[in-house]
Amino acid sequence: MKKLLLFTMIMICEISFGQIKQMDEVKKERIGQIKDLSNEVISLERWNDGLIVFQYIDQKYSKITDFKSFSFLDVDGALDSFYNTLLDGIKAKEKKEINLELPDDILTLKFGKMMGKGYVEIYHNSKSGVSGVVQWMDEKRLNKVFGRK
Repeated sequence: MKKLLLFTMIMICEISFGQIKQMDEVKKERIGQIKDLSNEVISLERWNDGLIVFQYIDQKYSKITDFKSFSFLDVDGALDSFYNTLLDGIKAKEKKEINLELPDDILTLKFGKMMGKGYVEIYHNSKSGVSGVVQWMDEKRLNKVFGRK
């Protein structure tokens, strides 16, 4: 009976340590970013497995620095399609709203016009309940984030 109990305890310990395994190094390529004086406000990265990660400081709160992100796989030109959707909405310089569904998130793109220039605000809602607001971007900022021009 003692041997059975000891064997069971050893197997439980072996299984619990087997849940953690070391991963290969993930290579990240910085596509673009926007910085303020102290932090990266928005950054866009491509990881070696084709994952695109969009990180930002949530603009809902002025006193709290809360970093959030959403991601998607760059399949069939998804990154270029996302960029073109944003750019076309900014260039239109009209008030409209577009919803995009990602695998784990829903993005609401709110376009508008301010002082003669088009802009976009991205409202991020994850399916797990996390929500945030990306700092507004005009065409110049958008190109900087996406590493264009």
